[in-house]
Amino acid sequence: MSYDYRWTLINNTVIHPTPLYIFCGGGSRRLGRDKALIELDGETLLERQVRRAFPFFDQIILLSGSNHYDTPNRQIPDVLGNAGPLSGLLAALKDAELHHQQIAVIPVDVPFLADSTMKILSEYTLSENTDAATLCAGEVVQPLAGLYKCNISANLQQWIDGGQRMVMKFLEQLHLEHIRVMENELRNINFPGDVEKFIRM
Repeated sequence: MSYDYRWTLINNTVIHPTPLYIFCGGGSRRLGRDKALIELDGETLLERQVRRAFPFFDQIILLSGSNHYDTPNRQIPDVLGNAGPLSGLLAALKDAELHHQQIAVIPVDVPFLADSTMKILSEYTLSENTDAATLCAGEVVQPLAGLYKCNISANLQQWIDGGQRMVMKFLEQLHLEHIRVMENELRNINFPGDVEKFIRM
């Protein structure tokens, strides 16, 4: 596979810009349909996230699970079935680890991230002793929005193979930073009435 985008050379190693992976979510029991295809202001949540991320990321890849979306963006399925978001994260880490030191991730159902936050995710470099940095607002932590080092993939694989599925519990195993954002940025779409409520706000 060829890569045609900006890169830097550090210690004679080619370092590519951080790619963005979007958790597409799939079917939602509470919403009764695929979150990615819910419309907000005339576009689907997936279209909105891709459009808003486009100015900041050279690569935007969809963690599509078992679904396939009508979009030119590259899509990768979960590595394992029935492992929840951790399976998508593992798929992203394995996809990126050959050419990247870290990845950025956002969920499709958090559609109000500020441009400044997108910029931070695209430019922020995790320190040598940090495994991940997640977005937070007050006491609210969004583990599916942030940055992850690609070299944690083996630990995550072992965690999943051991039957673990909880994202927050996995984060407790990592050297973690938080990127603080405004509280309204982490509003997410969980229930049918959320779309109408957020449009009115």
